Amino acid sequence: MINFLRFKLKRIFFLYNLIIKIKFALDLGLEEEAKFIKNKYKFNVAVDIGSNAGYFTKMLSKISKKVYSFEPIDYLVKSQKHLFKGANITIFKLALSSEKLVKKFYIPVGNDPEASFIKKKNSTVIKVLVNKGDNIIKNKNIDFIKIDVEGSELETLYGLKKIIK
Repeated sequence: MINFLRFKLKRIFFLYNLIIKIKFALDLGLEEEAKFIKNKYKFNVAVDIGSNAGYFTKMLSKISKKVYSFEPIDYLVKSQKHLFKGANITIFKLALSSEKLVKKFYIPVGNDPEASFIKKKNSTVIKVLVNKGDNIIKNKNIDFIKIDVEGSELETLYGLKKIIK
């Protein structure tokens, strides 16, 4: 239900951000793993790859000195930049993979959390910038990496070889 509302209200920036703020305040959408991490760990540097609206990014910002957030969908990046202005978060409008290129990205109507490089029915198609994480993240002392890229995890990991090593 929240995903459907978010999609319908994405062009009404104020209302969209109000819904996100309420959801953040209530910790709605945080999965059990995120709640566990939030209660148990502290990080110097954390990375959120496939950050979507930034729920996990926000949680990581509370327990990390620095957070890198990666999201290729324009309206989600704009929302994050508005919501996290002045925070310890650096937001990148691009997808991470094993090479640098521009690629088609499929956003299912009404369900942007399932957006991916995999062709899906009833999707909006956009072109997104793609790069290797090793080319973008200069801080090699990463404590935690969360990846939610709907089927492109292996390619994303290949692009993070130096950081992971």
